[in-house]
Amino acid sequence: AAPPGPWMYTGALENSGRLIETISQSRPLLGNPTDVLQIVRDPFILAEMLREHGHGYAEVRLHHDPPPVDGSWLIKPWRSAGGRAIRVWDGGAVPASAHFFQRRLTGLSLSAAYLSTSRETILIGCTRQRIGGHDPSRAMEPPAPFAYCGSIGPMGCDTPAARQSDETARRLATQLGLRGLWGVDFIDTADGPVPVEVNPRYTASMEVLEHALGLPLIDWHCRACVGDSAGDCAREAAAAIRESNERHQRGSQRRIVAKTILYASRPVTGRQLAHLPVALPSPNRAPVEPGTWFADLPAFDILVEKCQPLCTVLAAGSTWRECLRNLSDGVGSIRDATG
Repeated sequence: AAPPGPWMYTGALENSGRLIETISQSRPLLGNPTDVLQIVRDPFILAEMLREHGHGYAEVRLHHDPPPVDGSWLIKPWRSAGGRAIRVWDGGAVPASAHFFQRRLTGLSLSAAYLSTSRETILIGCTRQRIGGHDPSRAMEPPAPFAYCGSIGPMGCDTPAARQSDETARRLATQLGLRGLWGVDFIDTADGPVPVEVNPRYTASMEVLEHALGLPLIDWHCRACVGDSAGDCAREAAAAIRESNERHQRGSQRRIVAKTILYASRPVTGRQLAHLPVALPSPNRAPVEPGTWFADLPAFDILVEKCQPLCTVLAAGSTWRECLRNLSDGVGSIRDATG
């Protein structure tokens, strides 16, 4: 019913290949097509591809090859999204073919964001993920221990972990033909960064980088997916990212941005949150000012059931401490409003 024009998908539509093909028959797709998705969303193909070139990937097993029950393995759905339905393998009934096993790794959970054109792949930045019980809103935790509940960053890109993951990403982009914005989730272990998932589209952590670094990522994504302007886009993006990172390192307009997704600890109506400000600044070519904002608030007459996503809190600060303090204040406002 929307006017004619191109389209792009976000999570977790990459798991719905037929729907993507159907929409793309009538609208130009700005993103990775289904033939790319079939490979990038297969952890076994990714693991083999990266091992062939000396890169690591979290070990995986098929559902009919259960690993030891020692707490070091996870069960994950093939059609995963946001960490939901992931759990530690504790024995019992072997899961159906819709699931697979993946080695559980110890370390920081990080995300790297990339922009790929037909000629090159550019690292935009890294963020730290907020997973399950690590969320600051202890009383409003997600209903699953590995559910994605936010990001904070940017993290430093000039680190061994960032450089090593960058090499892996460039290999993936070249092998798979990835285009536009995409991301890699990895664990920064004691032995180095290990990828655990590739997300072939605009990811949840990218708005953190947009606000912190003042980068027009959606504009770049659209241009990177159109052949005629991809080269100019890559050069512009590389220069802008380099300038924003240098500015960030110097402390000039330095911003740390965090977001957290809150889940309802009891039934909540939109009426209870109607007084909160929703003037979220649009990403532009300058870092956002310090403060707190609310997004994804339910409509006035909507009832959000217990354990369902309630809203998103975003915060910015000149330091990590100020950012987290502003985030905590925002979470406190939601708690006060919902009792």
